[in-house]
Amino acid sequence: SASRFQVLRQHVPALLAAGLKRADVKCLDAALPLLFPNPSLGINLTVVGVLLAGGYALLGGGIDILVWFATLAVLQVLMFLVGVMYTENKTASALSLFLAPAFLVWKLCIDVASFGGAGSKQWKPTTRRLS
Repeated sequence: SASRFQVLRQHVPALLAAGLKRADVKCLDAALPLLFPNPSLGINLTVVGVLLAGGYALLGGGIDILVWFATLAVLQVLMFLVGVMYTENKTASALSLFLAPAFLVWKLCIDVASFGGAGSKQWKPTTRRLS
């Protein structure tokens, strides 16, 4: 994960600039997956948003932001359930929803540590073999 953030910092600005300047869809296509959070990070950011918006609402700040984040959370769960419908073993896939909180906490710890610079300091491309 640390290497993902390193690659993001080093290459995404140049890819976006080149893609926009030359109208090069390939550059934009290469940059966007790095720019947008992966699903687990997206869900973790939504949970943080729900908690912060809930605290804001409790302090008298209104519930508009809380409703927005709660709606986003429901849509993310529905997206997962739609994915379950496309799996062969729907029961096992649906039951994995109960393991999701533990996975998300574990992944949040990794993402926070990685974003803070923990882990590998140098990105090295993975060598792949065609089978």
